[in-house]
Amino acid sequence: MAFGERLQLLRRRSGLTQEQFAEQLQVSRQAVSKWESGKGYPEMEKLLFICRQHGAVSYTPLRAHESRHDLVCRLLL
Repeated sequence: MAFGERLQLLRRRSGLTQEQFAEQLQVSRQAVSKWESGKGYPEMEKLLFICRQHGAVSYTPLRAHESRHDLVCRLLL
């Protein structure tokens, strides 16, 4: 499952619209739509907020060779 699909699933399971999710993150609804459609990724600060707020926290240490994309996908598993 791609990052955008995972993010959308997480948002829906939380019972939030894109607009409500965007308000929590202080971004536009269009930004959330962009992330969910795989056309971009949230900033690390926003990603960590999502993980903390929605119980998607990974306790695995960051890996030196890991790309941002890999980390994003691993955090939302």
